[in-house]
This record gives sequence, C-alpha cells and structure tokens, in this order.
Amino acid sequence: MKAQEIIRDPNEAVIGLDAGDALRDAVFGRRAWKLAQLTALGLPVPAGFALSFGCVREIGAGGAMPALPDLGPPGRLHALRSSPGARAWSGPDALLDIGIGEAAIGALTERLGEAAALDRYRRFIAAFAHAVHGLDPEVFGSGREPGDAAGLRVRIADMLDVFASRCGTAFPQAPKDQLEAAARALARAWQGATARILRE
Repeated sequence: MKAQEIIRDPNEAVIGLDAGDALRDAVFGRRAWKLAQLTALGLPVPAGFALSFGCVREIGAGGAMPALPDLGPPGRLHALRSSPGARAWSGPDALLDIGIGEAAIGALTERLGEAAALDRYRRFIAAFAHAVHGLDPEVFGSGREPGDAAGLRVRIADMLDVFASRCGTAFPQAPKDQLEAAARALARAWQGATARILRE
C-alpha cells in the first residue's frame, strides 16, 4: 500500500493512518488516532487506514462499502481491528490474516515454508467463519491437525467444503471480498445489544 494511495480528507469515510492531525479520534476512534500519532512521530507503524464511525454504522446497516486503498500484492496480510472512542471496552475481537487465499500461498510459502503457510490459511478459514458467519470452529471437526503440507491441503479442502455447505457461499478468495465481509460483520457486532451494554 503506497502512502499516496491512502485517502487523507478528514471528511471522507476512509482516511490513512499517515494523515496526521487530520485523523481525529472523535471521528475515527481512539485506536486509529493513536496509530496516526505514532506514524507522525516516524515510528514503524504498518500502513493502514481507518473507517469513520458514520461509515461503520452505514455498512453495519447494509450500506455500500467506501472505496478502499489498494491492498497490495498476493501474500500481503491485513488485520481488521475496532477503534472505539475513549471507552475501556476495545470492541469486537480483531480478525487477523485477511488476504490469505489460494493466490497468496505461493508468496507466503517463500516467507514461511509451505506447511506453515497452509496452516495459517487453515486457521484463517476457521477464524473468518466464526467472525463473519458465527460458525463454531468445531463444525470443521476436532482433533490433532496435520503437520505436513499434503495433509494440510486435504484438511483445507474439507474445510472449504464445510464452509460452503454451512454458509451457503464459497469462501471468499479475494482480499477485498474478505475485508468487506469482515468489516460488515464487525460493524453489525458493534451495533449489537451486547456491545451497546458493554459500552455503557
């Protein structure tokens, strides 16, 4: 993600973490504001962007996703985290490793090794299914996971079949599709009854 590709207008629904004081905590949340301040100090904060509270409410209600910056080449992974105001509760759990799919395995294998890359993919399928569709990880079966690449490929194929059967749709392979589905799910969770009680 190049810095110039990140939106800087504070009136927009999306703003880059490199936007400095234009990223206001009252609009984008305390966590995003802190990351923007660290970025402004020159500390090594990964490139990223924040969605405004208004944008989160809109997508949680089924509205359109705003235009997002380029998510980079296959193998670049992303995290989706909540950014509440000054409340103690940090919001719904983060979803890590967005961007893992069949197209990313090659690049991840170069960095991690094939078995480690496939195991990360396996874990993301379960985490995504839970965060976005509310599936209990046990629907994918329990027991010791395979440690070799061949066994993991069989395991992943089985998990993708279970995902499609339980969710009524194929597991999304495109990073932007994964990010949009996860953002909508976390936005709905943020507006849920439990979240509202915890914020009070």
